[in-house]
Amino acid sequence: MTFVSAEKDPAARTMTFIAEFDAPAERVWRVWSDRSTLERWWGPPEYPATIREFDFAPGGWMLYRMVGDPDGEALDGRLTFVSIDEPREIVYDEAFIPTDDDNEEVTLNRSVVRFTEADGITRMTIVTTFTSDEEFEQAVEFGAIEGYEAGIGQIDALLAELSASD
Repeated sequence: MTFVSAEKDPAARTMTFIAEFDAPAERVWRVWSDRSTLERWWGPPEYPATIREFDFAPGGWMLYRMVGDPDGEALDGRLTFVSIDEPREIVYDEAFIPTDDDNEEVTLNRSVVRFTEADGITRMTIVTTFTSDEEFEQAVEFGAIEGYEAGIGQIDALLAELSASD
């Protein structure tokens, strides 16, 4: 099932991603709340993520590094969890961490992830709102939409594994 849609709205500086999974909300929640599972889908296959720190709690954070293959380009980021309402909603702010000492870390966007379940199907909706037009355009040019789609596309296999282990 998985990916339903990806939409961008430049006027609102938002990207919205919708996916549906043949799994209960509690299982879909685990692909976010479990560090080892989150790490397996957070980056798209060509930009896999390594989670360096993970504190899944309001006010907690996740530090990650995505490394491009085959060029080895690295991208470091931080999520700060603003609020967590299990198993319904996660709100986080995301910032990329500059690799040179001249630049400060700047919050790029806020994402709201909502989970709704009906008849054993869970819909995951991610709405990401960028802090500026420039940040929005840079994300589009960088391939954020394709990256989200590819990352989310890996979740079905993880849910199947979680189902088998339940």
